Amino acid sequence: MIRIENFHGLSIADMTRKYKGSKNKREAERWLAVKMIAMDHTVPFVASILGHDERSIRSWIKGFNDRGSEGLIYEPPEGQKKNSLGKISFAYQRN
Repeated sequence: MIRIENFHGLSIADMTRKYKGSKNKREAERWLAVKMIAMDHTVPFVASILGHDERSIRSWIKGFNDRGSEGLIYEPPEGQKKNSLGKISFAYQRN
């Protein structure tokens, strides 16, 4: 069973504030997943509520367990970059 092994000094209330205060939808979902797992919900339940696969939820929990808040930061896949407004734009190549 996947669990939060290290709360990194955060309470459930702190996780709620992080979730509600997130400026990025992806990071908000990750904080909500961490909070739900911390409240003893199962990975399949959290995945079904958030509409993500179980592998993603496990990856987020591992990131949080290993690196705390830093482990939940969204990093765009290669080929995408953030523009100056913080929005993601897709890089393309011309042949």
